[in-house]
Amino acid sequence: KEEIFEKLLNSGNIHIKEILAENPSTLPEILTKLSQDKNVIVRAGVADNPKTPVDILAKLADDEEEWVRMVVAKNLSTPPHILEKLADDNRDNAYFEDFRKAVASNSATPAKLLEEIAKDNIKDNIYEIDKALAQNPYITPKVLAILSRRKDEDIKMAVASNSNTPSEILEKLSQDEDKDIRKSVAYNPNTPPEALTKLAGDIEMKIRQGVAQNPSTPTDTLIDLIDDREEGVRVAVAYNPSVLKVDSPQQKKSISPSM
Repeated sequence: KEEIFEKLLNSGNIHIKEILAENPSTLPEILTKLSQDKNVIVRAGVADNPKTPVDILAKLADDEEEWVRMVVAKNLSTPPHILEKLADDNRDNAYFEDFRKAVASNSATPAKLLEEIAKDNIKDNIYEIDKALAQNPYITPKVLAILSRRKDEDIKMAVASNSNTPSEILEKLSQDEDKDIRKSVAYNPNTPPEALTKLAGDIEMKIRQGVAQNPSTPTDTLIDLIDDREEGVRVAVAYNPSVLKVDSPQQKKSISPSM
């Protein structure tokens, strides 16, 4: 196998080198050589490879090309100390916002760093960074609490949809004037039963539909929704995991918030 990789590398074909750079099965010593390639696409491929050794990722984090450093920031295998470096070292760079967004969206970014980015952005108020934080599946409740106080409706909607958002934040967001935020709360299984019961009486059909399909909705509320004036809400009750065990492919066709 090593002989094959070496021969492919020595072929000099740029497309072969790009493939090798992105392949998780490529040997570490080959990735090391490719990380020094003059072609930026090849180096970016190594930066994106989940099997690239940490010491090579550290070197690529100092690459002269912003694109390569950005790819390192997005790599789930990049260790915390390198992510922290990428989030701070480019502060005076024109791409600072993009670097912070990349680190904020990386599910491997440690909670402490995510919290620092969120606090810094209270002053900077950069929308894309807030959105990346709000959509991170491993974001902490502390950061979600900060983001839930933003004025931007899209950010609050992302917080309302996040599976890590605490019930007390969802309770507050369930009373938001924006119907899309309330709809996101209605579909979130972390939403407390009391809030779901209130949302079951919302004037918006799609919000009631979300409540009807939410596994955390109280039984009494589901019973009331069976008599809802809209068929879509009544059908959603039947799809509720606490009502019907879904087994067949036909049954697994869920009613999404976009419907």
